[in-house]
Amino acid sequence: MEFSFIIDGEEEPDISQANAGGSRRFDVSQPFLDRMATQPAMDNDSALQQILAALGRVESRQEEILRRLSSVESALAEKMPERCEVQAPGQLLRECKVLSAKTHRSVSRITGDLVSEEQTLLQSLLPMSSEETLLKVEEHLQNKAHADAMAGIIIQLKTSRCTLEKVLQSLFSDELVWLYNFDGKAGKKALIKLKPVDLVLAAFASMHTDKILAIKHYVVLSHNRYKHVRKKCQNSN
Repeated sequence: MEFSFIIDGEEEPDISQANAGGSRRFDVSQPFLDRMATQPAMDNDSALQQILAALGRVESRQEEILRRLSSVESALAEKMPERCEVQAPGQLLRECKVLSAKTHRSVSRITGDLVSEEQTLLQSLLPMSSEETLLKVEEHLQNKAHADAMAGIIIQLKTSRCTLEKVLQSLFSDELVWLYNFDGKAGKKALIKLKPVDLVLAAFASMHTDKILAIKHYVVLSHNRYKHVRKKCQNSN
């Protein structure tokens, strides 16, 4: 039986080889101490070099692990939501809208697309969900600066929403429209008499189809949506 040493994955030559080129074997019949006394001592410098090389590889792996941990920490820090985003769901709806409008205005100032104070105020009130809010908007629209700002908002909605009905849906909630119909008949109030509706009609002046029919169709759809919501709430109770 021949013995060889394997250190750090590399097999070293048999250190028990004789100068004559033959291999020296252990005599298992001799006592352990006698057998070891007959073996040549291992080179201390060679062993030290192998240990240092192994330590170097360990340190390199540690440095690589630290670099990976640092990159993971950086990625987590970048994806961590801001405190205001975490708190936003707990705020009142109007406060969230005002915060969003102010943020939009700040970005617009950086990009050069300025947003007026009047437009910021009106955007915070949309979509109008109560008659109290509607009265505030109607009062603001008596001022030319606010009316111009509302016209600008409607133009933006027209660009993104495309249809007259979608624009109206962005201005009025179904809960508010439930109190209205087109001309104020059957115990309802007249939607056509509201100033925001006048501005919507002016924005769609080049509309080829009948704008009146589009508003009536919007009212019917809004009432149907609100009926569905009310029925669902009643069933849950």
